[in-house]
Amino acid sequence: MIVAIDARFVSKTQRGIGIYSENLIFGLLKERPDWKYYLYVRPSSPLLDKLGEREGVVVRTLPPLGYLLEEFFLIPFFLYIDKPNLFHATGNTGPIFRISHNLTSVLTLHDVSFMKPRAIVPWPKKWYQRFGRVYRRIVAPLAAKHSDRIIAVSEFAAKDIRLTLNESVEEKLQMCFLGFESSESEASEHCIYDKERSFAIVVSGIDPQKNLDWLLRAFVRYRELGGGLELKVVGVSEEDVLDVIARPADFGISFLGYISHKQTIELIKMAYLLLFPSLYESFGIPIIEAFSAGTPVLAANAGAAAEVGGEAACYFKSGDADDFVSKLLESEIDQNWHDHFAKLGRERAQIFTQRQMA
Repeated sequence: MIVAIDARFVSKTQRGIGIYSENLIFGLLKERPDWKYYLYVRPSSPLLDKLGEREGVVVRTLPPLGYLLEEFFLIPFFLYIDKPNLFHATGNTGPIFRISHNLTSVLTLHDVSFMKPRAIVPWPKKWYQRFGRVYRRIVAPLAAKHSDRIIAVSEFAAKDIRLTLNESVEEKLQMCFLGFESSESEASEHCIYDKERSFAIVVSGIDPQKNLDWLLRAFVRYRELGGGLELKVVGVSEEDVLDVIARPADFGISFLGYISHKQTIELIKMAYLLLFPSLYESFGIPIIEAFSAGTPVLAANAGAAAEVGGEAACYFKSGDADDFVSKLLESEIDQNWHDHFAKLGRERAQIFTQRQMA
């Protein structure tokens, strides 16, 4: 079997699709070492160092021409040259025409948020995010039409895809949870937070569906009511939110900007809890990363959060600041709260494996 994988999203500053792609690749290499792989990456991809000269793996470095030229011309060209049996587009979009009748095409459609009206998924602040949403709105349905199999990462995502793209995708659609490398070897590093200097962490972005602006205002209220936790924000700089909160340090809020995925995991391990306030998520990778680290999760009951977290996470009503503040204060007051949800989280994390995804 010869497999080609779109690995352009794997980067040094990992985001959700990049984390998904990397875990998929290493899961396949572990479970199907006899297959041959072509990986299409960007010049700065960490896969170039991680894989080295691995037997059976050919890494194609694509010049950064932009999604349109890459997906309409460059990737189809390499698929024609490499002649794989299967091609997996891992990030919502891909070639919009069939390269060969002998090629099985798989598309992971993480969500269809880009098809939603602004009342449900607010319009992004940055122009490049707006362009990306318009691009996906046009290309994703065409890529789905020409794919032999569509993978959804949760039942929530699968249902939303059916409703949005209609029943034409039903026979192609398959749900498969994301999988992660087992963290059992790191069990001794669970719960290493300093109880005297405890903090909450949120892994976020400037996309409005991440709901960071709302979280910052709610956290200010929590601090004004005597809450003792500080908040570390990963993935966003202070300059991005000055219109929301002028002096974040006065309320124990610090912004770490883009840091490596490894650094993010280490911070999650040190945190008292992870906050997950998103309005719309098809999965929620930080939830599972927190579970694996033994760090409790306080999440909004929106999107796929409850499906992924099950009974192992604590939930607040999405958009309800009073409920959020109440649950956060309760997590400090109840002496058993942390250990209870840390234990449930570690157990829940074991069902999300690279093996089941591969």
